[in-house]
Amino acid sequence: MKVKSVKKAAKRDLSTEDSAEPPPVKAAKKSKLDLNGTMNGSAEMPSDDKPTVEKPGNTVNVSIFQHFKELTNEEEGKRMKAALQLLQQLSKTKDAEKRQKELSYTLKRLVRGCGAATNASRAGFYTGLVALLKSFDENAISLENIFDTMQKELSVGATVGNKDDADAVVGRILVCSALQQAGRLDNLTNNEHLERIINTLLQATKQRSYHASLGYALLKELVEKLTAKQFSNVVWPLLQIELQRPWPKQTLQTVHSLIVVQRLFPNIVNAKFLKAHFGNSDLLQPESYAHLYRLFWEHNNMQLLTHPAFEDFGTYISNSANLKSFWSQHVDAGLETSNKLRELITLKISTDVLNSWQQGDAGQKKPIADLLSANFLHLLVEGLKNLKQKKDETLKAFYDDFFESLVTCCAKLADDKQTVAVIRRLVLPPGLFGIEKYTSTRVVHQLINVLGAAGVKEAYTLYRDIFLDTQTKNADNQSETWLNFDRMNAGYLLQQLLAHKAVRQEYDWREQQLRFLLTCGIFHVNESVEICKKEAASPFSKDFGEQCKNMFYTSMQSRLVDLQQEKQSLLKLVQYCNGRIEQKQAAKHFRIKHFDETLLKYWQQMYAAVSAEEASGKKKLKSKNVVDGDKLELVFQILLLSMGLQLFREPEMAGPAIDDLLKCMQRVKEKHKQKKKTKESEKNTDGEEEEPEWIEVVVDLFLHLLSQNAVALRNIVNALFPHLCESLNLSAVHQILAVLDMKDGHNPLSAHGEESDEDDDDDDNDEEDEANASKAENGKKSASKLANGVEAHSDEDDDDDDGVDIDEHDLESTLISME
Repeated sequence: MKVKSVKKAAKRDLSTEDSAEPPPVKAAKKSKLDLNGTMNGSAEMPSDDKPTVEKPGNTVNVSIFQHFKELTNEEEGKRMKAALQLLQQLSKTKDAEKRQKELSYTLKRLVRGCGAATNASRAGFYTGLVALLKSFDENAISLENIFDTMQKELSVGATVGNKDDADAVVGRILVCSALQQAGRLDNLTNNEHLERIINTLLQATKQRSYHASLGYALLKELVEKLTAKQFSNVVWPLLQIELQRPWPKQTLQTVHSLIVVQRLFPNIVNAKFLKAHFGNSDLLQPESYAHLYRLFWEHNNMQLLTHPAFEDFGTYISNSANLKSFWSQHVDAGLETSNKLRELITLKISTDVLNSWQQGDAGQKKPIADLLSANFLHLLVEGLKNLKQKKDETLKAFYDDFFESLVTCCAKLADDKQTVAVIRRLVLPPGLFGIEKYTSTRVVHQLINVLGAAGVKEAYTLYRDIFLDTQTKNADNQSETWLNFDRMNAGYLLQQLLAHKAVRQEYDWREQQLRFLLTCGIFHVNESVEICKKEAASPFSKDFGEQCKNMFYTSMQSRLVDLQQEKQSLLKLVQYCNGRIEQKQAAKHFRIKHFDETLLKYWQQMYAAVSAEEASGKKKLKSKNVVDGDKLELVFQILLLSMGLQLFREPEMAGPAIDDLLKCMQRVKEKHKQKKKTKESEKNTDGEEEEPEWIEVVVDLFLHLLSQNAVALRNIVNALFPHLCESLNLSAVHQILAVLDMKDGHNPLSAHGEESDEDDDDDDNDEEDEANASKAENGKKSASKLANGVEAHSDEDDDDDDGVDIDEHDLESTLISME
């Protein structure tokens, strides 16, 4: 209420006290001098030497008056403190009659204060009223007493003619809310009281718009706590009159209430009722499209976005069969001439729809891609671009919530096709291929990470078509083509998809995709991706051949799951390359510059060795009970095949490595034959010790390969070694520890552990010492790389394959080739 004069406040107080006698006129005027005034229903404490104008001063403790004044304070903390002190003061009164009068007076002041003119005063008196009703039960303050006090202190006529009346309506709503918050309406047995509350709220909703918003919000809270019987017998007969309006007369609040009561009591607000008054059992129907769009989209109040009606509306339409047609005919069409508020509304409701789908059945088909309609995607793209420039935090929060809900919803889908459809919508026009440049999160990568094997394969096809420029960029504009930068990024996404955890054991499919990258990377190809001579090579081969080669070798570094399967995949790739090498004029088909006799010699040695092993049938591993010798041969074959393929990238490193591997294999075979002949478990006649275990041979070989300081060798060893750790014996561990020479005081595993030994100036054999130091240094490097490889692998999480890092060298070489 407005600030009232002292005379008016005193007169209002006197009118409610039965024990007070009408004061003489002079006494009233004198009280005007004694009191400082009444603010929002509060009064100052009267003077100590004279009685107050209000006769209750004889029975009411005058110290409570100060607490009423503090309830109007602008600071919330002081208001809370005043409410607490008021309750403490009331609790101190022991005399039952005096306490009852104090409670009656306090109730009157708090109820009146709920209709104050300022928000701070209303909040203070409302807080005090809730606390009072919680602290004193029905015997002390009855519901009937509360209703009578509300009727006297907050009386309103049939129409609201001024602000005082409007404030009184707000006060009546707050009193009903205080009853609900204090738990006075829980388990209510008297239907007359419940009916009185409902009538009070419904009458309030017929006044001004903010009254309707407050009234229906409280109605929703009350209805949620009622039983079906209470709702059917008491509330629904009163409420349905307001809710069964024709569509043109519906408001945001009535539609919201209709959605809520239909969800809470579907047997009462049933299809029969909906058909009778709205023509359909579904509120979202062609006849209601325009009206619902008007209520939720065509308004100018941004604060309405926080109204729970939007969330409940989004939940409701998410389960409607007419969502797609409503979205395309009205929501998407309305975005052709969009503004910021309409943009926020669309983002808010679409986010609510997605959140609702998250709670539904995972197997149920959800038309997520249908939400990403043409104009909506155009709004997303343009909005994100402008957002980065304007740095609007409010708009950014709406976009972040939308994309977070989109990813979470797609993660719970059982059908990968729906998720791939969402990816297509985002990266193809009117979406933007580089949309992640503007989003706070890598939304496309997150969507890829939640795909299963079928989804990964489908997404791979999409990005491969973009990479090859066979995917139409814009169906509405055939002249629009893919930029080389987009195609290059599509290629690196192929690399991520190949490393996806869902396809790690899809060996045949991975081998086919690796063959595609191998073909485009080391051979010239035409428009049909068929091997050809340099003169017939396509622009794709010239621009992206180097990238394909880098992607192929990077994809080969992925973690090995099954050594036998990996060996078979490598063997197929090698056999494929060998078929091309054996053709006439093979050199003219290769993109590599140094295709000479030396390379061919190493290749033939490698291929002959692996073919002999394959043909002999010695390498037939079973899933369990594997023979140790077979494991050794398997490791050798994987190393040989890998080095054979490395000939097309680093022939200077791969060639000598193949030589070393073949010599090592030969020595192992000879010792194996010798062991079979002698069949001795102790030292033989020449004094040589028993043949080393196969794992010791492998560890020695790994240390030798690591000592060459080649990246490709290190990657292969790091991929193989974890599979062999369970077979390590004490001698193999000692082999590794032996090269970790700690005598010089340096740790070879630390950053400064590769320092050379101190020179001995007094030693006559300097050259020999330097040679020995070099060997020791190589050993330290080998052990360091081996240990680091194991550590890196053990720290890696199987599910942490969010992406593939692009090597800067690979990227640079690709860009140079495109130029």
